[in-house]
Amino acid sequence: MSLAGGPSTKAKIDSSTYTKILQCLKQFESENIEDRKKTIYENLKRLCTKWLGGHTDRINTETRGVIDYIPKDKSDETKAKHIAGLLKEVLVVLGEKSSQIKSETPSQIINEIREEKEASLNAIKNEEEKASEGSDNYKLTLLAAVENPYLIDFAKKRLALTIENKRKLRSKNKKNNTQIKNEAAKQVLMEKEGEQFTSMNEKEQLKAIEKLAKASSAVGHTWVNLTTLDTNSKPLNRHSFGFYPKEFYNQPTVPVPGKVVYPDTLHESDPTQRAVDYKLTKKEYNQALDFAKIQLQSPPQYLLTGYNCTFFAKKMVETVGKKFPGNAFMTVPTGAVSAITGLGKDKAFNPNALYDELMTYDGKDGGSQSYEPKRIERKKELTPYEKMRKCVSEMWADKFTLNHAIEEKYSQGNKGKRTLESGREIKITNIFEGLIDNETEITTIPESRGQSYWVDNDVLYNAIADQVLDTLGLSN
Repeated sequence: MSLAGGPSTKAKIDSSTYTKILQCLKQFESENIEDRKKTIYENLKRLCTKWLGGHTDRINTETRGVIDYIPKDKSDETKAKHIAGLLKEVLVVLGEKSSQIKSETPSQIINEIREEKEASLNAIKNEEEKASEGSDNYKLTLLAAVENPYLIDFAKKRLALTIENKRKLRSKNKKNNTQIKNEAAKQVLMEKEGEQFTSMNEKEQLKAIEKLAKASSAVGHTWVNLTTLDTNSKPLNRHSFGFYPKEFYNQPTVPVPGKVVYPDTLHESDPTQRAVDYKLTKKEYNQALDFAKIQLQSPPQYLLTGYNCTFFAKKMVETVGKKFPGNAFMTVPTGAVSAITGLGKDKAFNPNALYDELMTYDGKDGGSQSYEPKRIERKKELTPYEKMRKCVSEMWADKFTLNHAIEEKYSQGNKGKRTLESGREIKITNIFEGLIDNETEITTIPESRGQSYWVDNDVLYNAIADQVLDTLGLSN
């Protein structure tokens, strides 16, 4: 039994429910007496139930016999998933009905992680065998891909506005996060696009502002390739490593579990890339490969403003004694006090800053002249929205049966959200995907007068995916 995280220094001096859960798990690891283990299980049951009750909304979907725990705060998403899984495992051990809690148990998660790591290590071994003979030259390639060219400008504006907002004493004059992001986006667009932006009508400007504000999560990516070449500089093999958060998150100041992805091909087809090569000896090549394998097996926590994909690449470059491009970072406050006072700054390495640095990189510090790498085009996977749109518009299929219960996204007139049960027949009447909207309008069959439901595209797609794929001829 385990849970993400462990009792930290803070955990030893506070009395939060989460800390008590971690302490119980630590006790469990060293306990050999069965009666005491049972007591720990009972304590875990009580503590997990208490934590979930305070941090999540409990949704009992009776038609599926499943309990969903929806976190009230986005930052609790990972904890909620693991604690719900831990509670399920505890209830099974205690011989109690788990009510089919919708979650993987920690043991299942650990096994999946172990299998994933073993598969990656085997793939690395197989790739190395390709270059067992005939290898003569080695290189490390540092790559940066940019998704939002205005990201750093936007981040600086947003930071300045956030600090200004924190200094305001009267709460009624303070702006919320959305207002700050929109104001930052507006300032950037006025500076960068000038007349092109100001000549737009009000609706067009709002759309451009919302698009840039939403693109604040498009942070780009940095990754590293290791390549063995023959005497004619022909590649014999290639390893690619990148560092990511284990699961999606949008809390830039909150560290979360990280993972090393191998092979990292997710951004090879991005249109805006820059790269630089470092020539390696065989010893340096092996040092870099060993570092990557160690990080893969025991990844550090991911922090968007700290140990992120660019910092991981920096560590890899420095492991082989090469110098990482100097100004591939932006400065950020060290904490809340720093944000308000303006004192104390940290370096936050990121792909956009690295890309800008590589654009003027002239082959110094042991690297070659930077260049634009060849994009590796891959077949684009249709999104759930695109699959449903294609199904409805091209195949004339708009009637489906829900394979599990779904809840609508919102309800007009504050009537409260409604749930459509498993097995209900529905008809898709409209599908939207945009900067703000990402939803589908459906009605039930037979149609109830005025009974339209709005649901997230992904939620609906998951409930009818097999039927959509069958219609499109994409199912296995």
